[in-house]
Amino acid sequence: GALEAWFNALGDRVDHAHVQPRDEGGKVLSLESDEPRVRQRLAAMKTRGFHGTWSIEFVAGTGQPGEDIEGLFRQACEDRQRLHAWWESP
Repeated sequence: GALEAWFNALGDRVDHAHVQPRDEGGKVLSLESDEPRVRQRLAAMKTRGFHGTWSIEFVAGTGQPGEDIEGLFRQACEDRQRLHAWWESP
C-alpha cells in the first residue's frame, strides 16, 4: 500500500513518520486496538532501514462527540510508549 509506495519512491530519504491508525471508515484507532497492522508496518519500515522520527498525529477519540483533551493526551502518551516498545522489540 501507501507505506511501500513511499519507500519505493524515496528510499532512505524517508526520515519522519506520521502515526495515525484508522479503520476503513476513517475513524482513528488506538495503537493497541490495531496492534497486528501497526507491528507489520513497523517491521516493514525496519526492513527498509527507517531510523527517523515519529509524530503521533491523532489518537482514538479525536474528533468524537465529548472529546476530552486530557483523555486524548493520556492516549497519546500510551500510544507513544507502545510505539517505542514495539519498535524496540524483535
